[in-house]
Formats: sequence, structure tokens, C-alpha cells
Amino acid sequence: MTKYRDHKDDTLVQLALLGEDEAFEELVTRHERAVKGTAYKVTGNSYSAEDASQDAFVSAWMNLAALREPGKFGSWVCGIAKNHARQLVAHYRSAVPDISLDDIENIAVDDWRAEMAREADAAELHKAVDALSEKIREAISLHYFEGLSVHEMAMRLGIAEGTVKWRLSEGRKQLRKGYGIMEDNYNENEALIARVMREIEALKMWRLRDDKSGFEAEYHRVLAMVEELPESVVKQYMLAETLTMGSWWIPGADNDEMIERIREAATKGHNDEVLQSIACHDHDRYSGQERIDYMEQVQIPYYRELGFPKTLAYITFWLARFRIGDSGDTEKGISGFEEVLRILSPEHVYYANAKAAIAMERVRLALGEADKEQVSYSATGEIYRFMNGKWYFWEQPGYSYGGKPASLCALFFNCSRANSVILDTNLRVGETIAEGKNTLHYRESGASCDTPAGHFTGCSVYVCRDSVSQCETYFCPGVGIVRQAVTRYGE
Repeated sequence: MTKYRDHKDDTLVQLALLGEDEAFEELVTRHERAVKGTAYKVTGNSYSAEDASQDAFVSAWMNLAALREPGKFGSWVCGIAKNHARQLVAHYRSAVPDISLDDIENIAVDDWRAEMAREADAAELHKAVDALSEKIREAISLHYFEGLSVHEMAMRLGIAEGTVKWRLSEGRKQLRKGYGIMEDNYNENEALIARVMREIEALKMWRLRDDKSGFEAEYHRVLAMVEELPESVVKQYMLAETLTMGSWWIPGADNDEMIERIREAATKGHNDEVLQSIACHDHDRYSGQERIDYMEQVQIPYYRELGFPKTLAYITFWLARFRIGDSGDTEKGISGFEEVLRILSPEHVYYANAKAAIAMERVRLALGEADKEQVSYSATGEIYRFMNGKWYFWEQPGYSYGGKPASLCALFFNCSRANSVILDTNLRVGETIAEGKNTLHYRESGASCDTPAGHFTGCSVYVCRDSVSQCETYFCPGVGIVRQAVTRYGE
């Protein structure tokens, strides 16, 4: 990673988003100490701080596109670590209130020693270690026989902590291969975990495809990789994500047994995103006032106590929506949306959704009943992602009132019907990408158009078609979408 050491954080973030994994590894190395220190201040012990730190970097890697100011990566990932540490403390105390986190650290060490005793006696273990190369043998001996930490070893040997970690990892690999010795450590299978994360990210891309043929085989392959990982919070986080995709896209997989398995993995892995879908499944068993009461009296206290802010905000948002739709209490609904803004920070999609909902509901309040029937409304939060030269329409939670006019005005959705691609900068004029009946065609460049906002030149014109609609969109450099014409079901 030497070539990345002179780059600033913002450059490394951009390189990581472009797929250069070593750039992200440099970010981890650069900010690891600060992140662990932040987590330690919350947990009060090193074992739990290591756990929270690893979770934080995984979350940062998975959500890197949401970072608005790449130059502030360090403070951003420290904030994530603090949240993970708080969730870890809250979750553990709620599950086992009579045991302190310091006891966990001692239990982990005792379990490791017991495992080692079962696998090989002391003489055989020392014989195995003696067979290692000099530098790796030295690292293993100092860490496991003398009990030195990574930092202490680095100071004694006069080398970087990253080098110490590599030697320990390589030593463990060789011991496992030759002697069947398996010990659990925060750095265990670090490279494997990174590979599995990339496989999961690739699996997520299936959400962009209309045709899911072949997904099931890929799903089972990735799931097997996840299940082979050593037990950890990160494994459970990834297991929850993988199982959720299976429940969405494999026929018959969305059953009670699968839901409970996802719930368990998401809770153990502190996977706030997945728990939102579980919360939705739970409250959708009810309707009307019964649903409102369940969300308010059961779900909100539960997720607030466990410390899952995204799930809490998700439930608060939809509770506000149901208050308006089921009870007609618009003012209380708006107060609920305002509470979402207090729970989340602006980069979250439900923060944007709540802002849109507040604005929309206030407009509706100002209209008379007769006028309301003449207007369509829509409030959404939307996420777009730029990957490999393509802009993707990624996510769009929200709700609306009215009929077809509201859907016809969904600009980015309308022009993303071919594999969710809004704009493909790799296309040349005249080229087309297709997914079954859905196509995106780059019709012309340098086009002009007149709109109520003025005259625009130098536009690129893309035409998106599916089985029921056609969408013609003018993209003006430096401006954005300036004109869109949609025909759907002949309208």
C-alpha cells in the first residue's frame, strides 16, 4: 500500500469508490488507532473496542458512497465506531445484565485456552511454533506465550503494527494448515472477510436486474462462504444481509423460519438496515389503530432500548404516515416526521424522505378538501449511485396520494427502467443497453430544447422503454435533467 500513503483521505475515498480496495485498506491503517480509541471510551475494554472498531470499518466500507465530505473520513468512521460501541453495550447489557463487559474479555481468553488444550498439548504446540520461520515464530511467541499486545510487540520489535498483524495472521494460517490449531482473534480471517464482503456487494447488484435468472445459485454460493466464517459480529452482520436478499428474490424463501433467522442474525450483528425490513414484517401483520398501537407501544420502545437508530427512525416515519392515513391526524404525523429528522443525520434516505413528507403534508393542509381531489402528491427519499461510469437509481422509499400523474413525474425512476440505469457514460450515440423488453438508448448528443425554464443546448438525449412506457430525457451538462417526456399506457 506504499503508493497510497501520500494521498489525502478524500482522494483515497474516491479511489476506493472506484474499486481500488487497497485505497480503503490505507484508510483503515491510517485511522485504526483513533477508531479503536473512540470505541474504547464507550465500552471500557479492549476486546469490545476491537469488535466495535471492526464493525465500524465494515459499515464504512459498505456505506462509503454516503459520505458527503470525503476529507472527513476519519471523524465519520469514528462516529460510526461510537454508535457501534453504544449498540454493543446496550445490546449486551439488555441480554445479560449481571455480567460486565470486562467479564466477556476474560471468558474469550479462557475459551481460547480451552480450545488450544483440546487441539494439542503444550509440547506439540511449541513444536509447531518452533517449525515456523524466525520472524513469524517470534510474533506468535510474543503474542500468545508472553501475552504482548500488537502495539507492545511493534514497540519492542521496532516495526509497524501492520507488519505485526501480518506476521500473526501468517503464523495462524500456517499453524491451522499444518497442525489443525484454531484460535479466535479479532484479526482472524481478515482477508477472507474482505473477500466475502465484496461477494455480498456483488450479490446486492442483483437488485438492479429485472431478470433474476441465476440469482439463486449465486445466493447459495455466497451464503456458504458467509456460513464458513469464524463466529463474530461481522459474520452475523453479513449473514443477515445475505439471508435478506434470499427472502426477497427466491420463491418460497419469505417464510416465518427465514424471518426469525434473519432477525437473530441482524440483532447479533447489529445490522440496523436489515432490522428495518424485519420491523416492517412485524407491524404489517396488523392494520388501522391496532397497527399504530403496536408500533408506538411495542416497537418504538424496543428498538430505542436496544440502540438501533435507523430502525427506530424507520418505524417512526411509517407510524407518522399511518397516523395521517388511518387516523387523519396530520399534525401528529408531521410531528413524527420531525422526530425522524432528530434521530437521523442528513445522509440517510429516511431523513430526506421525512423532509419531503413534511413539506408535502403542509401543502395538503393548506388546501381545501375540493382542491385536494384535483392534485396528486408524492414524498420520497431517493438514493442514486455512480458505479463504473453508470448512474443507478438505487432506492426510493416514500408514499403518495393520487393516481398516474404522480408516477409520471418521478423523473429518475422513469428513465431508469433498464437495469435501474439512469445514465450510462460508457454508451456512444446510437448504442443501446437492454434487459429483456427494457432498453436504454442513447439517441443523440448536442441537442437543444426549449422549456419554461429557458433554452438549453448541448444536451444528451436518452430514450428508455419498457413494456408499457417510453421516457425521453434531455440531460444538459452542468445542469441536469431539463426536459422529460413520458408516455405510459397511452397517456
